[in-house]
Amino acid sequence: GMFAFSLKGGSAAYIVTAASIFQATSTAAWAVLGVLSSEVYPTELRSTGTGLLGASGRIGAMIAQFVNSALLKSPVVLLLVTMCMLSIGFLGPCATGSKDLTNRPLGDRITSP
Repeated sequence: GMFAFSLKGGSAAYIVTAASIFQATSTAAWAVLGVLSSEVYPTELRSTGTGLLGASGRIGAMIAQFVNSALLKSPVVLLLVTMCMLSIGFLGPCATGSKDLTNRPLGDRITSP
């Protein structure tokens, strides 16, 4: 929405503001994702799970640039592809049936001496 307006001759201040808001929300989302991903995995898998999550996100970001450039001339298809990928990302955790771990400790196998 914000960037569609900027492509049609929006002011420079609007473009900079829209880009700043996007960057701030993206950074906040990555910060939250880092905290949540480290809390979901047991201690012995925590660094591996967080590393795989970060690596898959970066690979996805690289692939997205190629998809965006290929679909740049057909914005409707680009929006449909984006919507489908976001829906898969949202519905994936719902389909796996993850447990609610609210206020429950994770089961760790590491024993303290």
